[in-house]
Amino acid sequence: MKMKIKAPKVGKRQLIALVAIAAIVIVVIVVRGGGDSTAKQDLLITPRAVERRTLTDVLTVSGEVRREEVQSVKSAITGQVNSVSVEDGATVEAGNDLFAIDGRTAVAVDGDFPFFRTLQVGSQGSDVQQLETILTSEGFDVGDVDSSFTEATRSGLAAWQSAHGYGSNGAEGDETVAISLLPNAAGYSIGKANSAAYVIGPAQSTGPGSSWHPSVDTPPEMEISASDTEVEEGQTITVSLQASEDLTEDATIDLSISGSAVEGSDFSVTPRSVSMRDGQAYESFEITIYEDEVLESAEDIVISVIGGASGAFTLGSSYRTRIVIGDETDGVSRQLSITTSNTSVREGSTATFIVTSSTAVNRELRFDVSYTGSSVSGTDYLVATPDQLVLPAGQYSTQFTIQTRQDDVPEPDESLTVTLVARGSDSTGGTYTVGTSSATVTIESSELPELTVRGGGRVAEGSSGSFRIVADAPVAEDTSINYQLSGTATPGLDYSVQAGTVLMKAGSSSVTVPIVALSDDVVFQPSDMVVAKWPAKVGTVSVEEGDYVAPGQSVLNITDPQFTVKLKVGAAERADLEVGQKAAVDLSVGDQILDGVISSLDDTAAVGANGEQIYEGIVTVQGDFEAVDGATVSVDVTLDEVVDALAVPVAAILRSADGDEVRIVNDEGTITRVPVTIGLVDREWAQVLTGLKGDELVVVDVVTDGVAAGT
Repeated sequence: MKMKIKAPKVGKRQLIALVAIAAIVIVVIVVRGGGDSTAKQDLLITPRAVERRTLTDVLTVSGEVRREEVQSVKSAITGQVNSVSVEDGATVEAGNDLFAIDGRTAVAVDGDFPFFRTLQVGSQGSDVQQLETILTSEGFDVGDVDSSFTEATRSGLAAWQSAHGYGSNGAEGDETVAISLLPNAAGYSIGKANSAAYVIGPAQSTGPGSSWHPSVDTPPEMEISASDTEVEEGQTITVSLQASEDLTEDATIDLSISGSAVEGSDFSVTPRSVSMRDGQAYESFEITIYEDEVLESAEDIVISVIGGASGAFTLGSSYRTRIVIGDETDGVSRQLSITTSNTSVREGSTATFIVTSSTAVNRELRFDVSYTGSSVSGTDYLVATPDQLVLPAGQYSTQFTIQTRQDDVPEPDESLTVTLVARGSDSTGGTYTVGTSSATVTIESSELPELTVRGGGRVAEGSSGSFRIVADAPVAEDTSINYQLSGTATPGLDYSVQAGTVLMKAGSSSVTVPIVALSDDVVFQPSDMVVAKWPAKVGTVSVEEGDYVAPGQSVLNITDPQFTVKLKVGAAERADLEVGQKAAVDLSVGDQILDGVISSLDDTAAVGANGEQIYEGIVTVQGDFEAVDGATVSVDVTLDEVVDALAVPVAAILRSADGDEVRIVNDEGTITRVPVTIGLVDREWAQVLTGLKGDELVVVDVVTDGVAAGT
């Protein structure tokens, strides 16, 4: 009989045991041979040393590489997809165009949260403030950045939409707004031309593909300038009105005069309107700066173009000019002069007289006046009371009024002349000399001025025009002009709301009612601006150019730039899994095996196509890796792990009803069965909890002539 022993490298003590076991086996085999001394049998024993190992219990499941959806971008309107500017997997930066539906381009913008509703004039909320912040940061003026959507907000949004190629939606046709004069029996009568109208048309688009051309459709811009903006008293300057191109219709250019200088006292009376004919582009008038003896700081005259009687022009950037009058007086004596602010008044109204001093007085100065003219004191007017005839301390001028009386007697116009009476050095109320000594007012008959309306034409949404109410004679006192607006246009929606009354100042013969046509089709839709943490990845684009979409329909989704691995397991596998367990992901691409951890697991199952329960989970993988979205991967999940475990090959364990045993090689060369307690089993190795010390040799297998032999 021939015996072969196959063993791993062992120590000296283990080698002696192997030699001993060989002798014992020979004896056993001889007995089993039945005394047949000629029979030759080979006995092969496979021992293995007990080892210390790290053992793991691994569950292998399948997974899928995915980018998590961060946001689904949906259409806010019904329409056709005009263009798609991105594709699946594209990286998008803030400011990039994404897609366009019915001419509305969706733009990637930075913000704090996605827009969620339509915004228009009157809207309030934090989303309005975010919209205004974005528009302002991109250079579009919205006025004050707050939570209210105003006309200023709409103006800035309209400019932003135009810059991104938005056009009018063309949903509505032309609309009209008409003005009609209403009576004020105490102030005026109404003439035959007592109404006018504007037609409000679509906004003029400047977007790509627009057929509108500024040189054809845009009214010329009107600007104003002065021949000299810094002048001295006594100079005459020329004020010029210049259109950017020849007018295509007659225009009345309305002006306003403001500033610290006093019209009629510091400079000549300035026209409140200037006519410019069709085909002209220039008009001018002169202003004379009066010389006086008033000790005062520099004064200014501000002349502004405030509009016109039609849409024949728009305001240019230089629609206002300022003229500064330097101070030229020094060491003059106090001198009083008198003027009137209205050279004519109607019966029953008041006449205003202005007394001006050459210097500011440091104490109250009383002055005296006398009354002359064709009018009669007490019958045609009431004289001023003494407390009116006072120049307050520190003031250069004062004014007092004379109340005229309406006698209902047909009579010609009458005059009233008020003359300053000089006071000499013996006067107790203060001395002064007299410059312009008198001022005359004509008291007109009680017939009221007649009003008519001028203006109208065509105005585009987002631009403005004006109606001009004209009196056939200057009103004697501030007069409220009543009017009403009507037509198919809706106030507050199609044009700015007006008060229904406007004040015509005393001495004026015209007043303007502005009409601001609103861009009522300029609204903000949630998909106009797509808010995310840019740069970001486009996951899947769900539409193509030419598709029709409905509100709420997904157009594309934005995904996390990082890949994650999604698990799908059955109920039995789910029972073994927990959040936080380590996982090794085999991508099967380029030998990539990546470490990860289970970061989430569903507690509720979904029902699969075959009715089975499916639980989903996420494995977060450390670091970047290359993969294809949707690729299938293998995931080894570590369910349990024992470090430095006492381990034997699984093949060395003998299982029986009485428990588990292993065969060990004794020091004497014998084989003994030893009961053991088994713990974690890791493929070919099993943890031994009790029964072994760790320095043993265990028998993995015994084979006689190719047949396993029990020992």
